[in-house]
Amino acid sequence: MIFRFHKVRRTCSTIGSDVPRASSTSPSSPSSPSASRSARGRNDDRSTVDRRADGRRRRRLPLAVGAGLAVAALAGCSLPGGGAEAPFDPVRVPPASATWSYGGETGPDRWGSLSSAWSTCATGLRQSPVDLAGAVPGAGPATDAAGSPAAAPTLSLAWGPVELDVDDDGHGAHLETEGAATAALDGRAHELVQFHAHAPSEHVVDGRPASGEVHFVHRAADGSLAVVGLLVQVGEHSPAWEPVVAAVVAEAPRPRAAAPADDLASRASATTETGARIDPRGGAPRPGDDLDDDRDDDLRTDDLDDPRVDLATLLPGTLDHVRYDGSLTTPPCTEGVSWAVLSSPVTMSAEQLAVLAGGGDTARPVQELGDRLLTGTAPVL
Repeated sequence: MIFRFHKVRRTCSTIGSDVPRASSTSPSSPSSPSASRSARGRNDDRSTVDRRADGRRRRRLPLAVGAGLAVAALAGCSLPGGGAEAPFDPVRVPPASATWSYGGETGPDRWGSLSSAWSTCATGLRQSPVDLAGAVPGAGPATDAAGSPAAAPTLSLAWGPVELDVDDDGHGAHLETEGAATAALDGRAHELVQFHAHAPSEHVVDGRPASGEVHFVHRAADGSLAVVGLLVQVGEHSPAWEPVVAAVVAEAPRPRAAAPADDLASRASATTETGARIDPRGGAPRPGDDLDDDRDDDLRTDDLDDPRVDLATLLPGTLDHVRYDGSLTTPPCTEGVSWAVLSSPVTMSAEQLAVLAGGGDTARPVQELGDRLLTGTAPVL
């Protein structure tokens, strides 16, 4: 059985709010594992941890581990109780009431009709993911808009140690980051907001997916988005990825202490909006249990210090990549996202990928490339 734990009460924000700090991180020595790294083409061509209004840090949600995890979603949020939809921040996850999935009546081919805010999922012409076959390294216009010789595409990552805050939106785990971590595409800085995994990979090459794919979502000061995609192949256990896996495992459901009798009575017949009954006897939470209820704070173990991981150690040996203009791969399918999919995959064990990406197919089908150009510095291996 797959358990999904929903966070019912969230604070919605607009794309202009909670904007990452503009960063101009100076590259450190290339010999350092935290050093800025760059890849250059051959030819021309987090946000901080959310806090509630009363100053309390938003509670991290327990996650289902292994087959119980699903991919984290990037979407907006709607006003509780129906009514007009609130402005959304596409980097934030939707509330539990957002009804979309990877199959059936709420699957990818229906996303565009499930909400007026998601119509781009059906009508957009620059959607992601795409088939990366046919990428032409360094391709692009010979001149820029001003008529000057166009610069070769570049990607540099100034990633170092960050704190991880594991959260869940009912679709799976995402890891929000706090610390200096930026990506510069053609010199334009974007700050890392969060990362999450899909299995199998969403981007494919000649129709063939990798075992999985990790998306590192970045945002610039003006709200524009850039995603660095990292393909994953199943193989040997990865010591570098173990701290990330451990952070997710640490947020798995834990047994709850006995609750006061009057509290149990008030919860005995409670059901969530998904129709799943809350277990008044304690134990592991059931599907749909509102883990953001303040009363639950004294029923679970206290939050531990956020784990810390050096993101630079998660990367392959080169930042060669394929570049194109696309969208978010989950509702609301926002376009105008700059994609850089690294050419070299990383390896981790099947067990590690299962914890990060969860069971089942969590990949959106490949979208039409249309007239878009696949460029970058090297084709995907």
